Amino acid sequence: MNRKIADDTPRFPLCVASIDVGSNAIRFLAAEFENLTSFSPVFADRYPLRLGHDAFFSGRLTQNSIERAVTGLKGFADHIERLSIRRYRAVATSAVRESENGDTLLARAREETGIEIESISSREEARLVLLSVKSRVRLGGKKWILTDLGGGSVEVSLVTDTGILWSESYRMGAVRLLEELAGSGMEPGKFRMLLSEYVEKLHIPAAVWKKKPAGFIATGGNIETIASLVDQRGEGTTSRVSVGELGKLIKKLTGLSFTERVRELHLKEDRADVILPASLVYERLAVLAGAKQIIVPHADLREGLVLDLVSPG
Repeated sequence: MNRKIADDTPRFPLCVASIDVGSNAIRFLAAEFENLTSFSPVFADRYPLRLGHDAFFSGRLTQNSIERAVTGLKGFADHIERLSIRRYRAVATSAVRESENGDTLLARAREETGIEIESISSREEARLVLLSVKSRVRLGGKKWILTDLGGGSVEVSLVTDTGILWSESYRMGAVRLLEELAGSGMEPGKFRMLLSEYVEKLHIPAAVWKKKPAGFIATGGNIETIASLVDQRGEGTTSRVSVGELGKLIKKLTGLSFTERVRELHLKEDRADVILPASLVYERLAVLAGAKQIIVPHADLREGLVLDLVSPG
């Protein structure tokens, strides 16, 4: 299988695919485009695999993690073949980028699945996420704060509908915080205290806030889960989470054990442990921005990738 990204103008309808090899999971999306901007998901899947556990703890991916990643990618390669997709893009973010042997995974994927994976920079990640956000939120020529929280890092950008004005990546991803701060059997309240102290170190240049952004937009699986937990779903595919409701949720999460979060809140296991650190990062950034609410467009890197595949030039 070859990665096809043709320079010529695509012919519609066109089915394309994207793969996001992240720190907490590998995600796949196949989408059919009717034109340059309108598409419908054909198939989407998520393969839970915490590559960040290895990368942020030891700096290397274990052999078992590499084997499991290749297994998951083989399944996605089968979907690409089944759907006769000739144009796709696969990327890896912080976990692979920071691992000493990340290239081993990329080579194994190429040799055993035919999938070519790029290890992309945080700046490219922010650009692709913005593409997805713009397809769901009318930015209206104004300046906005865009926050994309993953397992290994959080990208904070000042954006408009024409592009990124400023962007910075901070090593405060939800999985990384969990690996660095959570001790075995640590009581949730103590973990929350350590998290709060650590997240307080997160600062954004004052010049960014002086731009008076029109709003605060957040992306990532954790903020989407938070939106569902506070039941603040808005019109269409956009949710709004008030900072006050987020604070109440943080108190609730602090009082629940991992098992209770799974049982009472119906969270997936690989979400139940990272939801608290993620919530504290979002709250800290929202406070820094002076925002009263967080706009959640339910946009992600996978969508940005497929939109980029069909964009001219």
